[in-house]
Amino acid sequence: MKLKIILIFLVVIAISCNRENANNKSNQGESENYVKIREIADLWFHHSAEMQACYLQSYQLAQLALDKQLSDYKGSKTPAVVLDLDETVLDNSPYQFKLLEKRKNIPLRTGITGVILQ
Repeated sequence: MKLKIILIFLVVIAISCNRENANNKSNQGESENYVKIREIADLWFHHSAEMQACYLQSYQLAQLALDKQLSDYKGSKTPAVVLDLDETVLDNSPYQFKLLEKRKNIPLRTGITGVILQ
């Protein structure tokens, strides 16, 4: 009876160890796919005429709204425009490319958080 329990216990441990190795291989494949998808998305974002058109349209609409607001402005202080400097103002795709390059050389366990923290 004890031998049966020990044997079952050893089989469970052996299966568990093998499963972790299979998960690592699966995660590695997913990670490689993630990097490829991100590269394609970043390249599209960087070179896309559609994105440029969206930005141009947004800025033209903002210009119209700003002109309207300034024409109606009756205050004594000089008006100011405040921008949030993110992807809509700055093209950060070169930074994204560098993150992806670093990610290729980082062990899978660190993940994208490891890239950002480095």
